[in-house]
Amino acid sequence: MVIHGLLALIIGIGAFVTVAGFLLILYAAIVVTVGSRQEEKHRTFLRHRAPSGTAEQARLIAGRYVRQEVPEVAAEIPEEALPWYERSQGPRS
Repeated sequence: MVIHGLLALIIGIGAFVTVAGFLLILYAAIVVTVGSRQEEKHRTFLRHRAPSGTAEQARLIAGRYVRQEVPEVAAEIPEEALPWYERSQGPRS
């Protein structure tokens, strides 16, 4: 009888951890989707302030502040020095 109760407790804890993990992943996916949409709408991803709390959480989840930003080598080279196939074509609509 005690073994059945212990087994039921272990299964219950495992089920709780599984459901909690699933809900956490679902929450993170929704926050990143909504937050990145707000960032794109307001074009603020490279700025220091996020447009909302949801976008701020999305930045934290996506690792915006974790990785160090290194300037691209091509950004330091003048446009005329690049070969024609590496030059920017400008914005396209």
